[in-house]
Amino acid sequence: MLTATDSEAFDLAWIPMGPDNRTLPASALAAGCTAREGSPGGGEAETLYVGRAEYEGYVIPGKVHFSHGAVYFPFGGAEEAEEEYEMLVLAQPAGALVEG
Repeated sequence: MLTATDSEAFDLAWIPMGPDNRTLPASALAAGCTAREGSPGGGEAETLYVGRAEYEGYVIPGKVHFSHGAVYFPFGGAEEAEEEYEMLVLAQPAGALVEG
């Protein structure tokens, strides 16, 4: 996990993703993973990333399931998906990074 030390911050950016851009950015911000092998409904775990999409006039944050080519987000009591979305990436650290 990367964390900021003291008052340092990270330089983050949103980059457009979609059917025409299917390359996982090396600096994509990971946010979790799918169910692990051996857990109920599990299979091989896959990393999930931070994303957002415009949907019905709103910009909504969600999880990018990269192998699905979509960002998933809650809306109106259901989980929706969009193939055109933005992914959060670490542009440049604005200070020292600490792994922990």
